[in-house]
Amino acid sequence: MTTLSDEPDPPIRVLYVDDDEAFADLVRTKLDLIAPSVELIFENGLEPALDRLDEGVDCVVTAYSLADGSGIDLVERVEECDDAVPTILFTGRGSERIAGQATQAGVSDYIPIQSEQDEFEILAARIETLVDAARQRRRADAVTDRFRRTIERTTDAIYAVDSEWRIEYMNERMATRVDCDPDAVVGGVLWKEFPTILGTELEANYRAAMESGEPVSFEQYLGDPFDYWVEVRAFPDDDGLTVFSREITGQRERRLELQRQERILQNVHDVVFAVDADLDVRFANSAAARLLGQDSPADLEDRSLAALVDGMATPEAVEEFRTAVSRTLSGNATESDGGLTGLYDFDLRIGLETRAGDRTFDVRLTPFEAADVRQVLVVARDVTDQSEARTQLERERDALGEIKRVMADSDLTTDTRLQRVLASAREVLDLDVGILAGIDGDDYEITAVSAPDIPLSTGDEFDLGETFCDLVVDRGEPVSFTSSERGGVETHPAYEKQGMESYLGAPIAVDGSFYGTLNFSSPDARDRPFSAFETTLVRLLAQWIGTELSRRRSKELAEASRDRLRQIIDILPQLVFVKDASGEYLLANEPLAEAYGTSVDELEGATDAAFAASPDEVEQFQTDDLEVIESGEPKHIPEEPLTAADGERRIVETTKIPYEPIDADGDAVLGVATDITERKRRERELARYEALVESMDTGAVVVDSDGRLEYVNERIVEQSADSRAELEGRPVMPFAREVTSDASALDRFEAALDAALAGEDVPHDRVELEVEAATGDRTVEYLFSSFRHDDERKAAIVTRDITDRTERERELREIKERLDLAVTGANLGVWDWNVETGDVTFNDQWAEMLGYAPEEVEDHLDAWERRVHPDDLPEVEATLQRHLDGETDYYDAEHRMRTSDGDWMWIRDVGKVVERGDDGTPKRAVGIHIDIDERKASETSLEEERDMFAEGPAVVFKWRNEDGWPVEYVSDNVTETFGYSPEQLQSGTVPYSDLVHDDDLRRVVEEVEANSDDTTERFSHEPYRMVTADGEVKWVTDNTKIVREDGEITHYLGYLIDITERKRLERKLRALQRVAGDLATARSVEEIGAMAVDAATDILGLDLTGIWAYDERADALEPVAETEDARAVSGDSPRFTPGDSLAWRAFEAGELRTYDDASEIDGRYNDDTPIQSEILLPLGDHGLMSTGATAPREFTDKDVDLFRVLGAAVEAAMVRAEREHELRRQNERLDRFASVVAHDLRNPLSVAKGFREVVEETGDLSHLERVASAHDRIEHLIDDLLTLAKGESTVEDPERVALDAVATEAWGYVDTDQASLTVTDAVPTIHGDPGRVTQLFENLFRNSVEHGATSGDTETDLTITVGDLSGRDGFYVEDDGVGIPPDRRDEVLEHGVSYGEGGTGFGLSIVSDIASAHRWDVSLTEGPDGGARFEFETTP
Repeated sequence: MTTLSDEPDPPIRVLYVDDDEAFADLVRTKLDLIAPSVELIFENGLEPALDRLDEGVDCVVTAYSLADGSGIDLVERVEECDDAVPTILFTGRGSERIAGQATQAGVSDYIPIQSEQDEFEILAARIETLVDAARQRRRADAVTDRFRRTIERTTDAIYAVDSEWRIEYMNERMATRVDCDPDAVVGGVLWKEFPTILGTELEANYRAAMESGEPVSFEQYLGDPFDYWVEVRAFPDDDGLTVFSREITGQRERRLELQRQERILQNVHDVVFAVDADLDVRFANSAAARLLGQDSPADLEDRSLAALVDGMATPEAVEEFRTAVSRTLSGNATESDGGLTGLYDFDLRIGLETRAGDRTFDVRLTPFEAADVRQVLVVARDVTDQSEARTQLERERDALGEIKRVMADSDLTTDTRLQRVLASAREVLDLDVGILAGIDGDDYEITAVSAPDIPLSTGDEFDLGETFCDLVVDRGEPVSFTSSERGGVETHPAYEKQGMESYLGAPIAVDGSFYGTLNFSSPDARDRPFSAFETTLVRLLAQWIGTELSRRRSKELAEASRDRLRQIIDILPQLVFVKDASGEYLLANEPLAEAYGTSVDELEGATDAAFAASPDEVEQFQTDDLEVIESGEPKHIPEEPLTAADGERRIVETTKIPYEPIDADGDAVLGVATDITERKRRERELARYEALVESMDTGAVVVDSDGRLEYVNERIVEQSADSRAELEGRPVMPFAREVTSDASALDRFEAALDAALAGEDVPHDRVELEVEAATGDRTVEYLFSSFRHDDERKAAIVTRDITDRTERERELREIKERLDLAVTGANLGVWDWNVETGDVTFNDQWAEMLGYAPEEVEDHLDAWERRVHPDDLPEVEATLQRHLDGETDYYDAEHRMRTSDGDWMWIRDVGKVVERGDDGTPKRAVGIHIDIDERKASETSLEEERDMFAEGPAVVFKWRNEDGWPVEYVSDNVTETFGYSPEQLQSGTVPYSDLVHDDDLRRVVEEVEANSDDTTERFSHEPYRMVTADGEVKWVTDNTKIVREDGEITHYLGYLIDITERKRLERKLRALQRVAGDLATARSVEEIGAMAVDAATDILGLDLTGIWAYDERADALEPVAETEDARAVSGDSPRFTPGDSLAWRAFEAGELRTYDDASEIDGRYNDDTPIQSEILLPLGDHGLMSTGATAPREFTDKDVDLFRVLGAAVEAAMVRAEREHELRRQNERLDRFASVVAHDLRNPLSVAKGFREVVEETGDLSHLERVASAHDRIEHLIDDLLTLAKGESTVEDPERVALDAVATEAWGYVDTDQASLTVTDAVPTIHGDPGRVTQLFENLFRNSVEHGATSGDTETDLTITVGDLSGRDGFYVEDDGVGIPPDRRDEVLEHGVSYGEGGTGFGLSIVSDIASAHRWDVSLTEGPDGGARFEFETTP
């Protein structure tokens, strides 16, 4: 059969597209030499190339530059027409940009032409590789289609999933079976498309195959809605899983029926075989296996029945049987019903010499077919005389009886029983030697032996290979033979060395592992074979011996375990013993022996009387022992005395249980005693502690893990109307609720209790409750702690009546709150001085007032003295001493103190001695520090503090902790800030919450609730909004102090500061930051200007704003953008030039200038301008930004700063835009040079090099003309490159240039035989670089001569004219030739663009660069005669 791969590949047809015919000729020549199998078709344009695609093109190779487009365009068009055709971009224009464009277009390969590599070898290789790959893909697609069609024709249902279980393929048979559309499920997840699979064996097997990477095969029943059996084969691979499924419902039913029939056949007594035409056994039942001496029917399968009965049946009988089978299979046998009832008839009778003797069988044969194989069912019934069987059975029964008696005799040791069993079995088998042997590797050792006439003994060792037992080991089953000849062992070492003729041996396993053999042998041959009974007997004896050996091993292990148990008992700390009814120790451990001062050996066998120090203890021990033994019930003795040998009286806790000894007669008692002497000592100590707790004057309770009272002391009982018994066991919380109704306090009580019950052994919490007592309401303090007892977490609660202390604390809190209000509001530093020790306590404000952290100030008088100004210290100390001496009521001094940064701060220091000794000596003084640096006024009372707040920016509020927060006090300056009078707010009609903005109220409430815990004293909100009386929204920040009475929050005291202006400023700054980010993305000055004036209006509110950009060439500020209002007020923004305006002065000075009334300033651009006040901000060297107002206005520092921020962002954006513009221009210039080097210069170089190689390879010198032509073109290119290198570099020192003279000079440098030059009289004189202007004309003239003549007519005269631009500064150059089409005029000034043969593509681009260097504008139009006209504006 011929396949696709056998066919020879046809020639490769390559379409090569290039507008350079010289290079195309080189490509054709090179490929003919390198790859003769390539046929090259040439085209120079895109459209002609596309027309060629239908001619059977294998590959398209294209240059970048084409006559009517680019190579990239061609690649895209080819991809659209036929994406199977490979494409190659073969070009000298190598750049990342072109490579990227080619890749996006779908090019197959990109080969840049480089001088250091043989690009034609590479091109030929890539063409062959790509075309070969394309042809291989087409072949593979064809094979794939053929494979898919094959799959669709298969009888199996098939589907495939990927590694994510998405269905990739499903053939029609599978789709039909599951009743679905293949297209609808492909792409879906298997488990979602067929959810009934989930949780089944099918899913488990699929996942197992996917995880293991191994194929699986199994049968599976599919329930509703399918209801059939399938055989599934799943094959995993790297991509997923392919599943082949075949319905086997009918097959399975037939197989089950066959299995049922097979079970029937296996259980009948007749011998049943199934054989094929070669007499190979296909099936055998158990009776057949027994007949042929095999362990199982499986041992017979696939073996020849003729071979199996060899030696059992005569050759004639075997041949008769073979003939009968053949006739049965051919259909010539006598017909029979084939049923079970017909098995008493027979087709033939065969005699067999079996191990049980000669037997006669009636045989019935029936044909059938299984697994497409014709077979014969053979049923054989043993019809040998039944009396012979009965005689043999009786003999065997007697032998078994004798062996059974020996086995059952428990008075015999295992070794004795083994010896007698060997002897009995030897007699039954009529053999001389019986051996039990242990085998380890090649070592054979006799464990037991019965051999009266042969010198063998227990312990004798042999090499296993010298015994017939190696046959048993090798086969793993019984081995027997009646003579060495019949057994085929004449050459066996055992026969040679020991001379044993007959042998029967079986393997022995002990605890599942091979142990050795049971074998019987004799030096005499037997005249009859070993019967099935004899073989079975040896097998059974081997099993019994294995069991006996296992039992002996277990006993040995038990004895070892008992020894280990004894060791464990001896290391137990408890006293362990076993005693019989007489008190004798049957067992005792080391701790008990040590307690009695003796050893275990001496104690065991003795009684307590021999060692115990107390007769009473002995008597009691004996009494308890007998009670347990006689009653049969265990007894627990919580504690009893035991006097040790050293006289120490111990207390033990004992448990005694009835015990039946293994190695002794009679009943006994097992006892375990634990020494609890130390525990009893601790209990006594605990009792003393309990007495102490009971006598305490504070209450004490213990709560268990269920929250119930486990213990209460006497103090609690006295305080309750219930008894101790009634209290203990009660739940704590209901009891707590009976004594108080304070829900909040009860919640804290319950939380503290829960924490204690869940915590560690440390104090947890403290709770106060107002309880209702007989003596009135009292305040009780509950102290909670946690501890663990009896593996249970419990809580201890100590209660104290703190009513009096609480009242004192409440009074102190009120005083402290008032003091805190004054201290906090007035920012007072507080000191508390122990005059006797010199220790001083300073509050945080005292340290912070001086710029220190509280921890930086030492708690001593020195901390104050060192910081007082040395000039003030003498007077201050004198004033202080006068007060200490009692001469003044207060100490009051004003002095300076040094701050943390070294400055001095004025402080008013006011204090008073609050405690003196009996003799009047001062002991304690307290006082305050007041910062008077700014205030210059004393603040010694709350009223003074209120006055201060009323005059300052902060508004002080005090409101009640009730719904809506009613205002109780507010400072007078509230009217100025919020528009409400203090009376309105304090009347309660306007609660504080009404002032909070609706959108912020919920947050403010949540923040108050979050800070209203037991520990927070002061907090501040995040800034929020408030609404004034007239509806104005103001932002505020605050600081709030929590006021509590008896632990409950009653009021909130705080001050508010209006930060509306700050918030507005923040919003503006954030907006300016966003604008700065937006400006960073602008690409032009115009875009920057538009964004900037919008920001000035929308963010800063400066509606009269404009922006100017500096034009260096014109030396002027050119308007860029202005706001609509600015245009409405002043019209279009003016153009500023040097010295004509305030704007120019600011720009020239490079500094911001602000005018509050510009009408008073000389030098304004327009004296009639309505702008009165103005800010002028230079934008570096790049321009100016201005804003103003139509009325005199004093701009604030904030206005100026914000305008300066905006200006900085605009300036940065201009710098970045200018830099990016310059970078783009430079990058474009670099790209142009790269293009020249990579393509325009390399292309002719490649042509020269290529044709030189062709000359060397072929000897054809005619190709040298191509080499010379390429070199001429390279020379022109190099000249143009040198010119282009100067390119756009700006002309710094221009000279006067007469255009008529320069044009005439340039005309002389050009080959102009077929053209004439006309210079008009009005041609101007300009400023520029004479040499570069000459180059400009030279290139223009050459372009006209080379490209302006009528196509194909080189004899036509051409006129070129140089003249003046009418009405504009500049000149023109035009010809009367063919001109340049309008659609190409935009690109002819670019580098490398040429539409004529041999052109470099740089002439006109050099013209453009020279014009740019002079800052001229150049444009290309059509002349009056239809030719090309180039216009140059010298003052754009």
